[in-house]
Amino acid sequence: VQREVCEVYNLYCSRYEEEFKPYLGEVSQKVWETLTRLPNEPKYDTLVSAAIVFLTSISKGVDHQLFASEATLKQVCESIVIPNLRFSDLDEENFEDNPIEYIRRDIEGSDGETRRRSACELVK
Repeated sequence: VQREVCEVYNLYCSRYEEEFKPYLGEVSQKVWETLTRLPNEPKYDTLVSAAIVFLTSISKGVDHQLFASEATLKQVCESIVIPNLRFSDLDEENFEDNPIEYIRRDIEGSDGETRRRSACELVK
């Protein structure tokens, strides 16, 4: 359910920016808190990915100033980007099973709903 909520937030953020703007600060804070408290377990991957996609939408939208301060950028890197760039056990297993396919998916970006891909998009 939380993943769907993040996807709806993302939809409102991208399509109804002006209408959603009064709620953006509070919503982004809640999403941020959710992201920082979730453990690094595969069952949370889709939620983490959806939450990072939402923060990416904010960073590319008219309210990108929410990420303007150096302290915020540092916190984004330390709390969200770096922990989600780690090579997971599932990544290791996929790489061992079929390294060429793993690298192809990574290069092409077809692993769109992974923590690592979402974190990379946030950095861009």
